[in-house]
Amino acid sequence: MSDTLHYYVTDVIYGNVNKKDCQLTLTCHDVRFNVTLRVRKLREPGCMEPSPLEHHYLKLLRAIWDDTDDRFDRHAPYPYPEEAMYEWVVRALFPVIRDLAPKPLSRPHMLTLKEYLSPPTFFYTLEGRSGKLTPIRQANDPEVIERLIPRIKLDGSFFPSDLPVIRPASLTLPHDIYNEGSSRPQLVFLDGDKSYYCKFTERDHQRRLKREIEVLLRLRESGLSDKIRVPKLHGYLQYEGDSNWISGTLQTRIKHTETLDGWTHQTALLPQKQKWYDDIEAMLTLMHENSIVWGDAKADNILLDTDGEVWIVDFGGSYTPGWVDADKMETIEGDLQGLSRIKEHLRLDEEDIRFGSYYLPAYHDELIHPSSCQDQADFRDLDEDCHLDSFEDQNILANALNPDEPQSPDSDFPVDSFDKLNIQISIPKTPTADPESWKNASKDSQCSLLDRRSSR
Repeated sequence: MSDTLHYYVTDVIYGNVNKKDCQLTLTCHDVRFNVTLRVRKLREPGCMEPSPLEHHYLKLLRAIWDDTDDRFDRHAPYPYPEEAMYEWVVRALFPVIRDLAPKPLSRPHMLTLKEYLSPPTFFYTLEGRSGKLTPIRQANDPEVIERLIPRIKLDGSFFPSDLPVIRPASLTLPHDIYNEGSSRPQLVFLDGDKSYYCKFTERDHQRRLKREIEVLLRLRESGLSDKIRVPKLHGYLQYEGDSNWISGTLQTRIKHTETLDGWTHQTALLPQKQKWYDDIEAMLTLMHENSIVWGDAKADNILLDTDGEVWIVDFGGSYTPGWVDADKMETIEGDLQGLSRIKEHLRLDEEDIRFGSYYLPAYHDELIHPSSCQDQADFRDLDEDCHLDSFEDQNILANALNPDEPQSPDSDFPVDSFDKLNIQISIPKTPTADPESWKNASKDSQCSLLDRRSSR
């Protein structure tokens, strides 16, 4: 495709091995397309022999059903068969999408969640015509449209009197500048200023959502949701049709930068990593004391917020290989096993603290002795890059290196006088306790000024 196309696959159903049909639903620019592939329709009309299109489709379908199938080239541009199937379908549908869902020429109005859940929808089949995969328009199917609205039925115990059920028409979505209205929203607004994380139900994960709601309600009833960093359950997203059905939950919006699993080890010093672990352990202990099990303990279910604090999220249960063993799933023992592997992930047992690129006042002509770290680590050849992009980060490092002269935002030296020094140091494995000796040794270090300034 010559044009960049942002799309999001919202639903996919693969037929069984004998049926060999596939139905895929995607959104693009707030327009929805439902596409059906039937293997018999991939042959030319009247042809009895399998076509190349049919061979390609069945190869993708086999690889989706069986991830050990070696007939699928996993070194291709799309190494996962699901992605290869999506790309194959969207390439064929591209002319239709371009006509029916053109890229907005200006910023669109803010949608309501009801508009998102019930967008204009078009139905197509993909069939073989003159050796090409060709989209053929079909009549709309009301049953399929109804099925595409996420929903789950809950009994009365899930609806405490003080927990609101909010209509989708009352919630608005921010303009999606990155995906141009082609992704599932997570951030929603109520009354223009109250923001929430919206978690939709999923057809194949209804048990997980019910378990998460049960845990969030228990955290709420026990008062723990006010004491530890876990998302609060603020309400339900109403499914318009029956009062016992919901389309999702509204939870605390956590302004986060990444998960602990995606965190880069070079971006935090040992005290920060230790604090993260201690906080996770303390929160988990309080949960266990209230007979509440996390259920899928792993670093990917820990969020780092914009203040550098850790949050425990995702209480849907199950387990992840490598973090919790299957026989320990959704048990306190499994939580503790996941916690120990989070500790390994943070590398808290490593003895050496590594310093790479330091931010120091530009007028310092020699390195500051890291006296606060001598009792903790051996110093070795260092050439790693540690990104400290804020003034607070620079103060933290300056204080760690020179605790007798702590810096603060009220310090005399100007904020914008910080230069980044990429320092390659070779220091004796057992450093001397004498700061002057350390400074003298450091004068032989090779320092290059990268002339990067940081100011706020």
